[in-house]
Amino acid sequence: MPTPIHRAARVFRGHPAIGYLVAFASVGIGTALQWWARDSYDGSPFLTIYPAVVITAFVGGYPAGLLSAVLAGLSQWYFFIPQFHWLALLSYLVDAVICVLLIEYVNRSLQKETEAKKHQALLREELRTASKIFSPSFKPSFVSACPAAMRRFRLSCSRTSCSTGCRR
Repeated sequence: MPTPIHRAARVFRGHPAIGYLVAFASVGIGTALQWWARDSYDGSPFLTIYPAVVITAFVGGYPAGLLSAVLAGLSQWYFFIPQFHWLALLSYLVDAVICVLLIEYVNRSLQKETEAKKHQALLREELRTASKIFSPSFKPSFVSACPAAMRRFRLSCSRTSCSTGCRR
């Protein structure tokens, strides 16, 4: 099951305005941290910005993550980078988009895993209910074909030599 952080992030992703607020706040905090410690981070303009982009993409989804990447790039070039370089811009754009897409992939994978676990629990409950309703000799074919499922549901094979290899 998902952690409380994942559940909260899923709720936030359901409300796009929250993601956009997180984008502005996280970029603002990242820029302020870099401004405050600019002597320590001299030569590393994007060090505090990537966490802001990743957190925003995790909480707000990819639209808010992309907004955060754009805002972060603009703030870095305005406050910390004296000259504009196309190669630096291209490198930052590729890195930021990859970060946002990877976090989106993680978000979707977690959502699919949660849905699959809910579906699995529903199927397990339906199988338990069906085994109580029908006679004890009721063995669905997909359960009979799988020895692990037979052990899980305490079913036994009545054939002397079946495909499961139980030889009972």
